Amino acid sequence: MEKIWFMFVFIYLKIEDVTCQDIPCAARQMEFGSVCVCNSTYCDTVARPPPLGRDQYYQYTTSQDSPGFTKTTGYFSNVTNGEYDNNTVLFTVNANIVHQEIIGFGGSFTDSAGIAVNSLSDEAKERLIESYFGINGVEYSAARVPIGCSDFSTHFYTYDDIPDDDQLSHFSLSSEDFKYKVTIIPLIQMAQNVSQHNLKLVGCAFTSPSWMKTNNGTPSGYILSRYFDAWARYHVKFLDAYAENGIKFWVLTGGNEVTFPFVIQAPLVVNMVAWPQDHRRWLKYYLGPQLQASNHSHIKFAFMDDMRVFAKYWMDRFALDPEVFEMVEGPALHWYWDWLTSDSLLDVIHDKFPDKHILYTESSINVILFGGQPVELGSWQRGTFYIYNIIQNINHWTNLYLDWNLALDTAGGPFQELPIDAAIIVNKTSGEFYKNPMFYALGHFSKFIPPGSKRIDVQSNQNITLDSNEQLRDKLASSRLFHNFGSLPAGQASQEGLPTAGPSALPTFPPTPEIVLPKTVICLATANSDNSSTVIVFNSKDEPVNVTVVDTVVGNISTTVAAQSINTFVYWPK
Repeated sequence: MEKIWFMFVFIYLKIEDVTCQDIPCAARQMEFGSVCVCNSTYCDTVARPPPLGRDQYYQYTTSQDSPGFTKTTGYFSNVTNGEYDNNTVLFTVNANIVHQEIIGFGGSFTDSAGIAVNSLSDEAKERLIESYFGINGVEYSAARVPIGCSDFSTHFYTYDDIPDDDQLSHFSLSSEDFKYKVTIIPLIQMAQNVSQHNLKLVGCAFTSPSWMKTNNGTPSGYILSRYFDAWARYHVKFLDAYAENGIKFWVLTGGNEVTFPFVIQAPLVVNMVAWPQDHRRWLKYYLGPQLQASNHSHIKFAFMDDMRVFAKYWMDRFALDPEVFEMVEGPALHWYWDWLTSDSLLDVIHDKFPDKHILYTESSINVILFGGQPVELGSWQRGTFYIYNIIQNINHWTNLYLDWNLALDTAGGPFQELPIDAAIIVNKTSGEFYKNPMFYALGHFSKFIPPGSKRIDVQSNQNITLDSNEQLRDKLASSRLFHNFGSLPAGQASQEGLPTAGPSALPTFPPTPEIVLPKTVICLATANSDNSSTVIVFNSKDEPVNVTVVDTVVGNISTTVAAQSINTFVYWPK
């Protein structure tokens, strides 16, 4: 019996040794900075940290000069308030003041991501999925899935492109679902198998079949009200079909950037437009009842999938009907105009609707807003945009944060509308994939803030002013089109009498200014669901900064954080 027990312990430790380990980044200098290179035989990892004694902490650092995760350990100290240097940035963490729950972090399973991932060998593909979802990866816990095509598909398609088939007798999943989308083919099974979390999936239909729309076309157009019932059944059929393949969803959003085309006065390539009054009616009388009568009654609804500047307009109008508002998880937001608007918009939403969740469902780097080239391998600056945006949004009540494509090819595609950058870029010719700084930027949050954690209070001795953001917001607010949106009639009964978006040329309001982050040091702190605590400190300055983190329970962390670096401290206060 003792021999059997010894063998069991030995095997267990061997398994732990294999599955929980830190493998360093294989750094390679690219045109814009360093990436970590992975292939069929090698890929860097970051193990889930085992608990330390109450007087110790882990520090994980990623910087412009240090790609990947660099882990060290340190000891807490006890210093009275009067002993802090005037040049030290001080963050005081108070776990007794608890804010919102963190639902999770993740990316998106687009057709283009599936094409890129499936161009790799089986071994490299496994390493990519492990990098995102595994216990040795950054442990994504949520993901977005387009319902049908998106702008990151090779062509336009829906699940029923037979005209006037309002009975949906020709509805069927497409070849893209089985060939490319990682939620259908074995990639999703790989993700589920390596994940320690129950992945929360957000489904979003970028467009309805053309025959359901007022313009009978692929670009922006309204859903005809006579097809509201068919459009609801379309969603339920999609959920049924995915469920047959073992895939269950958490939230539906009902459309992608449904308001944005009105503001730019131009249609999107794959899109439909909507106003909250009709969306509310569709949810109340069609989608809601059909979900309740199906096997998917647990699914909640998040509206818009659009810029946060529109969120209060939509929230106010959905809240007019308490019955339908009960079905709403909250607004689904995209980060693209965050750089032109104030974070206080999120505070307004939370203060007025504290029981609703704020879900960020898309973020990506495109040349229209951020300039440069579609793909900039190794760009640290692009990683810092993510770090700053995530910290600011979570510090202003955001619960969920999702990136766009999990992976793209070296041209930033395949795409229908606009190539963009991605956290992982796949080089199918060499059989490699490259982890950009954006990957590690996201990973500091997804790895060290598990689902169910709570943001806790942080106070700083800095007087932080974000004048650059205020100036950008003012430029947007002063544009003619923004004012036109703000003056839309609140009581419009039906969207079919409203003008469509485009196809006019892009508007002539002032061009987007160059996005420049303020030179500052910011912080986010969480009390985690695994009893650990996480403090993330981002230094956007071009010089090292002395930082002291004061946890009122366990003591102080005093260190110097490198220039242009993100630093995550993990410890167990209890």
